[in-house]
Amino acid sequence: MFLLIIPIVLGVTINTCEEKIAPGKECRMLTPVLNCWGNYTIINKSSITGQIVETANMSLLNDTIYYLNFSQPKGDYIVKLCDNSTREMIVRGEDNMASLAITFFLVGLISTLVILPFKVKFHRNTILNSVLSNCCWMVSLFLISLTTTIVASIAVNAGIEVSDEIYTVLFIVNWACYLFMVFLVLGFFFNMIRTLVENGHKHRMGELDNLNDNMKEGGLI
Repeated sequence: MFLLIIPIVLGVTINTCEEKIAPGKECRMLTPVLNCWGNYTIINKSSITGQIVETANMSLLNDTIYYLNFSQPKGDYIVKLCDNSTREMIVRGEDNMASLAITFFLVGLISTLVILPFKVKFHRNTILNSVLSNCCWMVSLFLISLTTTIVASIAVNAGIEVSDEIYTVLFIVNWACYLFMVFLVLGFFFNMIRTLVENGHKHRMGELDNLNDNMKEGGLI
């Protein structure tokens, strides 16, 4: 039971090591029960000679259980403990080129969707034109929210430390997008109601003008 609780406690600040991690990212490796002094050696398996890159003592967690913090550049490593047991660690960088390409594509698409309603009249019908314009802006706001998430993911996968302040800014940007979506929907309905009322008023005024013209032609007024 204690071993099940350990990763949760230690994972509050540093993630528990998995088989593969990104370069420069630090993780915490827990040992099984050891009956020897808690020292360890990290061997670079990628090198021809099996270069030893680190030798140090582990930190005692409880009685005969130790832990160490693992952080190495790209490569394949063997962590050898004092009882000669080993664990393989693979450090691989994430391929962020595809994510960056998607991000630039989204930025271009967002810019197009924001500018397009100001440059193009989609339909001569006022209400339908307003619907299409608002759809462009709604999609652009959703893509802005999506882009912030992609950028944060790229930073994490690249091993770049993202501060709490940056996460707060991204959180605010996302909520600003959602609130502006609500504003667009409410503004659209308000404008649609106003347009319908104005059209109805113009229609009634037109019928009244036609009635006056007919009465003048008939000599009634």
